[in-house]
Amino acid sequence: MRLKSHPIAGPFPILTGAELRELAADIAANGLREPIVLFQGAILDGRTRYRAANDARYNLSADDFVDFPGTWEEAMAYCISRNLRRRHLSESLRADIAAALSRIPRPVEEPAQISAARPAMSQRQAAEAMNVSRRSVQAAVRYQEHGIPELAEAVRAGAMSVAAAEKLSTLPAEEQRSVVSAGPAEVKKTVRQIRTSKPKPAPPSFVDRFGVVATELRSLLDEAVTADADTVDRGALRDVAAALRNAADRLDALATGVTDDDLHRLIADA
Repeated sequence: MRLKSHPIAGPFPILTGAELRELAADIAANGLREPIVLFQGAILDGRTRYRAANDARYNLSADDFVDFPGTWEEAMAYCISRNLRRRHLSESLRADIAAALSRIPRPVEEPAQISAARPAMSQRQAAEAMNVSRRSVQAAVRYQEHGIPELAEAVRAGAMSVAAAEKLSTLPAEEQRSVVSAGPAEVKKTVRQIRTSKPKPAPPSFVDRFGVVATELRSLLDEAVTADADTVDRGALRDVAAALRNAADRLDALATGVTDDDLHRLIADA
């Protein structure tokens, strides 16, 4: 039975290509020099060694594995420390890893179960652990949530920064794919265009629209209440009445699409 990677280890890159082949050849000739570390029955440290050993058709035994004895939090700290010490990671790649760490669900009482209620590590904690800014972690989270897989591949291969991936992730998926496939020059051009373009203003919220109509109604009512019955022009009164009916119609239209969230926000802002 092939072992799976532990979720904690998932965000960290493993060796590929020539480096993986060299490690496989070394294991075939000299055996596994360092044991594979398991946590909750999955690989916490040693995914590359495990893959290389399988590529080399090396017969792994029980002596080639050790169990990590600590808690989930200690396992995260151990995995981060091992990977940071072992290899040089660029700032973008560290931010990308930190974002992925901050999205790992917190475990519940049973080790094999995962709860999606809250992450095991906050963005701030992940940023501190990977020695990057929280802003860069937030940028990585946004592109991971809204970007196509090719963006993640480019970032993890060192071909694209997290900042560029975040900008591209604001485009529709097909546009993202077209830009990435066109190459680095098109990526730079598109990112520059996104940075210099003016963002479209957000549509007014329900509370804002309600507030505009309510202000108009209040003004009209004040005008009607303070009018002198002996001197007021009947035409002006008809105008006020028509404006009141118009405002009432607009309020009715607003109420048609109102949601519970809209009402809660309206009450909160009152």
